[in-house]
Amino acid sequence: MNQRFHPIFTIGHSLHTPDRFCQLIIRNEIEVVLDVRSSPYSRRAPHFNRSAIEPMLRSVGVRYSFAGHTLGGRPENSALYVGSQASYKLMAASESFTTSLRKVARGAKSAIVALLCAEADPIECHRFLLISRALHARGFDVKHILANGLTESHTDGERRMLVATDLSQGDVFAPSEDALALAYERQAARYAFVKPAPTYRPHGLESA
Repeated sequence: MNQRFHPIFTIGHSLHTPDRFCQLIIRNEIEVVLDVRSSPYSRRAPHFNRSAIEPMLRSVGVRYSFAGHTLGGRPENSALYVGSQASYKLMAASESFTTSLRKVARGAKSAIVALLCAEADPIECHRFLLISRALHARGFDVKHILANGLTESHTDGERRMLVATDLSQGDVFAPSEDALALAYERQAARYAFVKPAPTYRPHGLESA
């Protein structure tokens, strides 16, 4: 990896308290939190709503930026879906995604950035399966802050993903590119956003 770039972190807010979340951010010397949630709101943890998290981070000297419109896992563009499920393959090839990825890369030149989403485990989240995969493929050092406070390299995360998708080849051999690609495909099928089915209303029935 080019030494001009800082490592890029990811973190899921999960059900962390504000204090715990800020501790994890400060411990890893994060300078910018880049929110990659399509909808930056949480009913279960409203302190991570966009209106609340920005001043929370500012209070500990960390900048907040929102990029969910281009890096979120629930794209508005219907062309980025296969059937009702978001397609990470199509999203990764889209111009808006690649343009935003270049901005993340530029940001990593001058600051330590953490990509923020909701899921506790990165291998169940588009921040790993889509964004970090693309960054890792471009040679960036991506580290995932886990819920227990430890950090995990993207490569170690891929090894866990292989086990989770029943594709682990053991520790003797490095995983093949085909096995990794299939693991990503299986995880995407499990966790990529699926549009809810439209609510059926009998003809002529007015909404309440």
